[in-house]
Amino acid sequence: MRLRGIRSRINGQWLILGIIVAFVVYMVVGPLGMLVFSSFRTVRPSDPGPLTLANYAAAYLSGDTYALLWNTVLFTIVALAVGLPLGVGFAWLVERTNSPGRNVAFALIPLTMAIPGCCMLSPGFCCSALMPDS
Repeated sequence: MRLRGIRSRINGQWLILGIIVAFVVYMVVGPLGMLVFSSFRTVRPSDPGPLTLANYAAAYLSGDTYALLWNTVLFTIVALAVGLPLGVGFAWLVERTNSPGRNVAFALIPLTMAIPGCCMLSPGFCCSALMPDS
């Protein structure tokens, strides 16, 4: 009698969901665990060797790490300083005014998220002509 109640709660949707969750866990947890385990070793994963914190010391005691973090902070600040006023301004123009072309702007503004920045800076794309050659 108890088995009948359990069987009635298990249907095709729950089975498919369980298979998907198991697949995602298998595909994520295994490589992530190997990555964390390998970060404590100085040799290849197949070679025997001790567990050590030398990789973390090399990464966090290097001056290059802090230069990269500082560049990231500066990039974030500049992107926020440019993007926030533009986003608020366009949102106000599209939603709060009766400006001509607001329906076109309403459709085109989210389109900028569909084009990654790397495509805009790649050779042959329209924005790459604005970038200086290095």
